Amino acid sequence: MMGSREVVLWTIKNQRKLCDEFWEMAERKCNGRPDDGGNVGLDEFTKRLWRLIIAKRVDDEIDRGAYMRLELDAWISVGKMDCMKHERIREVLKPSIKVQDSYLPVETGKDGLSVGPLHKTISFSIGFQDHYDQYLLKQIRKKMKGRLFEIVYDAVAVLEQSLDEYCYLYGGACGELEGSINIPSIEDHWQNDGGMRAMPHIAAIIRDGWMELAEKDRKCARALALLWIDSKHLLIKRFGLYAAKATDVLSVDEWFVPLMSWHGYLLWTSTV
Repeated sequence: MMGSREVVLWTIKNQRKLCDEFWEMAERKCNGRPDDGGNVGLDEFTKRLWRLIIAKRVDDEIDRGAYMRLELDAWISVGKMDCMKHERIREVLKPSIKVQDSYLPVETGKDGLSVGPLHKTISFSIGFQDHYDQYLLKQIRKKMKGRLFEIVYDAVAVLEQSLDEYCYLYGGACGELEGSINIPSIEDHWQNDGGMRAMPHIAAIIRDGWMELAEKDRKCARALALLWIDSKHLLIKRFGLYAAKATDVLSVDEWFVPLMSWHGYLLWTSTV
């Protein structure tokens, strides 16, 4: 049952309405606890997917709602950042794993539920619910201009977590898997227009926030750029290359030598 496409999509769509007992049952089955032998018949991909669903990290629509816009309008442009503001910023900036139902024909069993591996009947990506989040991210860029350096660490942290979760779901190497994600250009570019819409804004927040940080605290900016160069994620590596291109905080050896060790075809193909 938990391995069928219909049950997974229904759970994701209705997750905010489901009771605690449902989630406890799902966790028991996902983890295969001795009292029910629950994970019998679930492949590794399905178990990983359910663990992410239980953690509320998979969505078909990520609706943060009007209340979040009102909160941003009320406080984002005034006062110093505190722990609660950082928490709210992370909530807005964090992409989730999005579900896209496959249009391929699916074989069904006698009960009418689909059979076969889930990863062949549902596709996943990393993103936002663009209608709300594009507005929210634009507001952050506009109202925090000159203060984006205060949230650059938040933006990078939540982006890295989402990339980690995507790689966990598919159980593969981060660089190879990220080649299938529509990753935005770090600089403003025509390829950022279209279906990605919200993703370029978080890239711009990180880019502009780092540039502000480089002006205010060169030592911190340099340390952050070195971390990016050494990241396991292609998108984060690209931020490091941008930092090296836009400023002189990194020496040639600090960015060129690592670049030569990367898989160049993954960095430069049109799918990345």
